[in-house]
Amino acid sequence: MEFLPKQLVQNGENLTLQCIVDVSTTSHVKPRHQVLFYKDDVLFHNVSSTENTASYFIPQARVYNAGTYKCTVILNNKEKTSVDYQVLVKGVSHPRVTLDKKEAIEGGVVMVNCSVPEEKAPIHFTIEKFKLDTKGVKQKREKTSQNQNFVTLEFTVEEQDHVILFQCQAGIVSGTNVEKSVSIRSELVTVTESFSNPKFHISPEGMITEGDQLLIKCTIQVTHLVQAFPEIIIQKDKAIVAHSRHGNEATFSVMAMVEHSGNYTCKVEASRISKVSSIVVNITGRAALGSVGIWQVKKWPCWNPGWPVRADASAPACLNECFRAQEGCLQGRVHAE
Repeated sequence: MEFLPKQLVQNGENLTLQCIVDVSTTSHVKPRHQVLFYKDDVLFHNVSSTENTASYFIPQARVYNAGTYKCTVILNNKEKTSVDYQVLVKGVSHPRVTLDKKEAIEGGVVMVNCSVPEEKAPIHFTIEKFKLDTKGVKQKREKTSQNQNFVTLEFTVEEQDHVILFQCQAGIVSGTNVEKSVSIRSELVTVTESFSNPKFHISPEGMITEGDQLLIKCTIQVTHLVQAFPEIIIQKDKAIVAHSRHGNEATFSVMAMVEHSGNYTCKVEASRISKVSSIVVNITGRAALGSVGIWQVKKWPCWNPGWPVRADASAPACLNECFRAQEGCLQGRVHAE
């Protein structure tokens, strides 16, 4: 047998198999003989001819065309078989990558289809997810398709995935080798933030004193593409103090006490996305106030403008009334301002 251009060809090249027949005869008429072509011991082509050469043409050879070839000649009930010839096809056709969407939202999914229409299964596919202008693979998935020349895989859209793309490579086992395609990239996918990072709002601003009405609010901005509000949870030292499932804020309100001091965390969760923000709240105790100014007293929620305040009093009537209402008493001095 002979192979044109040669036994090793690149994927997509044409390949011609030739079975050379040498028939000795004393007749002036060439006898008709039968030529059988085998690949991996399986008959795939036969032809009857009087010519010395029988050919089989393979247009654009693919990996599945690689294998062990031989030919057999049958003449007058006699047959002769060639030796085995190994044909190699290097490389794999370029895969095609298609996406189910070009715009996605955080927490959603993108369906990635990778196919090699020119090749035959089984084919091993490797699909990688990248963030634009960022080095390194963010996610990698592999799957072998036993019966089809394509796969469709699901990828989650994560937080901070502003612009993403996908890359596909196909691999096919050929004998003892694995032929691989080049990696082909998909179109870009633009990602919309489903909701903003949570933000704390603390009232009153500045120093917070025992007896103040403490208001801790956590808010988010939600995109119009979101079908349902995410859950907003406010925690103090891992204990849940407030939560909301039906709006863009959660609120914790309480009369401030020293024990309300601590680290507060706001966690927002929806589908596959979770965002967290933290803040430290300090409550100043009454005993720590020392000398309190009239202007500070008048800010307290229990302040009554009708109460007298004496600059030289160590325990003004207004403070006594105020602290009795809170079941406490300030031991300090008030000075007029």
